[in-house]
Amino acid sequence: MSTNDDPFFSLGQSSTWNACIGKQAFDENYVDGYTDAALLLAETLIREKMFGSRDTIVFPILYNARHGIELTLKYLIKRLGEIGVAQGAPRVDHDILAHWQFLMGQPFGDETLRQLLASLEPFIRSLSNIDDDGQSFRYSELRGGQMSLGQHSLASIELIRDSLRELRTILEKLKHRLWDIEEERKTGTFTAECSRLDLKAIAEALPDRENWKSDAFTEARAAMMARFNLSSRKFSMALGKIQEGRELKLLIGVQSELAHLTDEHVELVVEQWCRLHPDREPKNDDLGLDYFGRNFEELFNKDDATEEVMSLLLNRLSHDEIADIDTLFGMGRDVRYGEHYEAMLADNKRAHAVTNDLWVNLNHVLSKRSFAHEFAKGLERVGRPDLAQTVRTIADGDHRARTCGDARG
Repeated sequence: MSTNDDPFFSLGQSSTWNACIGKQAFDENYVDGYTDAALLLAETLIREKMFGSRDTIVFPILYNARHGIELTLKYLIKRLGEIGVAQGAPRVDHDILAHWQFLMGQPFGDETLRQLLASLEPFIRSLSNIDDDGQSFRYSELRGGQMSLGQHSLASIELIRDSLRELRTILEKLKHRLWDIEEERKTGTFTAECSRLDLKAIAEALPDRENWKSDAFTEARAAMMARFNLSSRKFSMALGKIQEGRELKLLIGVQSELAHLTDEHVELVVEQWCRLHPDREPKNDDLGLDYFGRNFEELFNKDDATEEVMSLLLNRLSHDEIADIDTLFGMGRDVRYGEHYEAMLADNKRAHAVTNDLWVNLNHVLSKRSFAHEFAKGLERVGRPDLAQTVRTIADGDHRARTCGDARG
């Protein structure tokens, strides 16, 4: 059979409903697909009042739900194993209860992931009690000749639908928590018992670092050791990691220094950025596409201002400081963890060395109307919220002053 004649895999003239499969598909497509299909079938049956299909569609609903759970558990085991969180050889069968127990028996440290896995238990035990190997929802008769679901005679599609909604929410949260853990571990802020999110919870419960000899610290310490089942030694290891992380130690009142930029130069940069963007409110009357209606005098003035600003800053800022500015802006814009600061800065230094054009590198970020906003967020992430507030005050104060002046005029 040629590809063009294939009843399932030939393609029509319209690409509207072409689905990505095979080499264009991902594990997540399978993980999500079966659970979504189960819920879609149940919701459609009820919404369309398909009473005649209740007794037939119930089996693919239950099978898809079970298979969705199985694929999610195997997905978690595979990905957690790849980052060294799960240990040991995973099973290769279809026993969802055994796969779940394998995960629950892992010594990985993450309170949220463990709680989400625990919340799967009623769904897994229910389906596993009926179908422990993925056969009972697929065939009316099992290998031994006995009837599938022989101990049951009725199933409520409404109850199944409601349970599937809850199940789907849990599976989605598990998947997203896995992705977060993968990213968090790249920062190095974790211990064998505590993930970065756990360390954040501990830090938030503690008083500021200068008050760690207080009764408040002793009480918080006891509560966190109990909550995360930590010995004194392991709690001390957690404290060490908290004090290493730029964002985490900020939670205990400890700020961090910037690699190159001084506070004075941060303020200077933002002040000069304000000169480049005196009117930062979007205009509602046009899209800026009217060439003949442009104010060319204003454009020429802006070019002059750009030359003045860039000349001033290039005379005051070092190569490393310009790379620092670029890095902090990128951290705010791209929502990066503060612990990535040094690595991103090193990457930007290398990139700037390749372009070898300080004017281009600096103008690239200062030309952005969002610069001050994203720059401030980047400063917060690397542990300088005080300086971030200064940036916002300069940017907002400059805009308010100009707005009030225009109103008075």
